[in-house]
Amino acid sequence: MTMSITSDAKLGDFPAMVRLTRTLQGSPPDSAMQKRRMIAEFCKMLGAQVGNVTPSACHDPHLSPRLRQTLQHLLAGDSEKQVAGKLGLSRHTVHIYVKSLYRHFEVNSRGELLAKCLRRS
Repeated sequence: MTMSITSDAKLGDFPAMVRLTRTLQGSPPDSAMQKRRMIAEFCKMLGAQVGNVTPSACHDPHLSPRLRQTLQHLLAGDSEKQVAGKLGLSRHTVHIYVKSLYRHFEVNSRGELLAKCLRRS
């Protein structure tokens, strides 16, 4: 099932969130899958809102160039699989980079990572 409300939604757009929730309710009753889909869609919406703005966290001197690139793609709403394809890396390597970013920024989820990076900008 493919869904996309990104084109007409903005962060804080309550009607768009309602549409997203209704779309997810029509999917199979796998709550973990529904949660992952919703988080992925929110990340896409966030990436669309951020656009080409590069938060200052991406210029952190303590991050390697690959970690900065990975962070930029995550901020744009890309999944780990998409980041791997764009950077020519394995999914496993990207996953290791994401875990490293979590440790660096002292967060436990992608949502926390994105929020922390955007607050720094």
